[in-house]
Amino acid sequence: MLSKATEARIVLDALDESTTRSDVLAWIRDVLEADSFACQILVIARREENVESALQHWMRPEDRIGIQHDGINEDIRAFWWVSCQIDALKNCRNYSKLKWALNSLPKTLDWVLILLVGTYDVI
Repeated sequence: MLSKATEARIVLDALDESTTRSDVLAWIRDVLEADSFACQILVIARREENVESALQHWMRPEDRIGIQHDGINEDIRAFWWVSCQIDALKNCRNYSKLKWALNSLPKTLDWVLILLVGTYDVI
């Protein structure tokens, strides 16, 4: 699709959470090295060494904007905690199961993580 474009704007959100991060970074490199069209890419990711080291080859320092701070990390933790809670409640088909599940939810994300680890075999 990009081969027919004369210009493109691409937004990649949560690159740090990608399970195919190395493939995505290689794709970004290929897109930016192609001279056939003008391309602007907005990459949103937490600061991780492999992401930063790959991007620094293709970005000027003045084009980087750091937004890493504790407030964002806490927002991500809160979102993940709510997501885990919704997963726990989604199979409640009647009021009594829902009431039991609501009363049984872990009070903190740390307890969610402990429970999750307890459900997997640790090797």
